Amino acid sequence: MKKPFRPPTGDNLTSRRPGTSRFHVKTTYSISKGQSQFPLLVRTAQQRGVATITKHDEAVAYVVSREKWDALLETMELLANPAFQRQWRRLRAGKVKYRPLDTLPG
Repeated sequence: MKKPFRPPTGDNLTSRRPGTSRFHVKTTYSISKGQSQFPLLVRTAQQRGVATITKHDEAVAYVVSREKWDALLETMELLANPAFQRQWRRLRAGKVKYRPLDTLPG
């Protein structure tokens, strides 16, 4: 029998050092490098989702791909939906029963 889905909880979601991002950003540009290589910065964001811009080795801005931005907006819209919030709480409490797709009506 398959184990029910359990959303991750605890420190892996909430604990971060101040000034750090939840994104796993592999590419960082200083402001001057970003200005001089703007097309490369945009391509990097398109390919990797996010590029970080720094000033004095501290992140000050992000260039986010359209795909990543759309995903973030969709997540924010879901989290703002009261019906979704109710279902999410039920899921976390283990009150949701999973069924194979072929057993659903329609």
